[in-house]
Amino acid sequence: MNEWRPDDERPGGGLSGPEALELSAQIAGLARAGLPMAPSLSALAEELPRGRLRRSLRELARDLEAGRALPEAVEGQEGRIPPHLRGLMLAGIRSGRLGEVLGEFAGFAAVGVELRRRLWLKLAYPVVTLILTLAVFAFAGVFVLPQLQSLISDFHVPLPQISPAIMRFLAGTAPLWPGLAALALAFTAAGLAARWLLPPATSRAIASGIPLVGGVWRWTALAEFCHLLAILIDHHLPMPEALRLAGAGVQHDRLASVARGMAEDVESGQDLGAAAARRRELPRGLGRLLRWGEDRGALPQVLHMAGELFAAQASTRASLVATVVTIACFFMIFIGAVLIVLGLAYPIFEVLQSPLFW
Repeated sequence: MNEWRPDDERPGGGLSGPEALELSAQIAGLARAGLPMAPSLSALAEELPRGRLRRSLRELARDLEAGRALPEAVEGQEGRIPPHLRGLMLAGIRSGRLGEVLGEFAGFAAVGVELRRRLWLKLAYPVVTLILTLAVFAFAGVFVLPQLQSLISDFHVPLPQISPAIMRFLAGTAPLWPGLAALALAFTAAGLAARWLLPPATSRAIASGIPLVGGVWRWTALAEFCHLLAILIDHHLPMPEALRLAGAGVQHDRLASVARGMAEDVESGQDLGAAAARRRELPRGLGRLLRWGEDRGALPQVLHMAGELFAAQASTRASLVATVVTIACFFMIFIGAVLIVLGLAYPIFEVLQSPLFW
């Protein structure tokens, strides 16, 4: 089986992670129901919007209708279906448990997707609120403040000491807003470029290095890796091949590199626990846990247990990140509101109360 390149996931290439997950879930449902594969895949393809998943289903259906066996048709999708999914499908076909194998994979693969989705949902509200607040703050400092200062100087309105101090602070920070806006746009453009131009494996590896948020990506990738490796081993794929396929399947460059190194160690005669213990990128206790599972012939079960532990760690980290960001955002919003009220609203109120105004 050829090495899977990250470029396979780019537009027009192989299936993305969610698309591969959807394909596995669809085929698992057909296999469990005992429906004829070729016409069912063709019917499913017609229900989908245009895209890579629809093309993959159509090509599989076309190959099956032409008389090719399912393993041969799956191998023919080498440039489109990711290798870990092809390996699972072939293992399921050999064992006669295709529906069970792909259903199990779909269930565990959805864990990482759900964790990342919940994190973004938790962060969306405070981040958007903060951005809108900063926009109001910038507008007040750049456009409203100069007019207010001119108005107050014309009416000679006495103000408490804190208001002039805040107004001087706002005036001093006003030149910074264009630069901050340009910086924010640059970060946004860089994020969009990374999402659309970089392979997902590279994007996730970069995201894992971001303070606070990166831990969610790292623990999620570890959970996906353990579950996928457990499924591959449980269905009798050779350990080195299972390691390489699991590393490619989690779409994380650093973890894929670690998995390839572990596969080389296993091929040289080391056990899986020792290979894992040598990697600083992996949690310290994972090597001992894997060695214990190997000694008792329960390696898939131990890997699933480790995956659950890592998923729980990712969920805890996601909740922590959401809480910290929410508190920080609302604290900044509160400070901004106080500054605007004392620096802008209160002077306006004093001007309106001045006899000179009337």
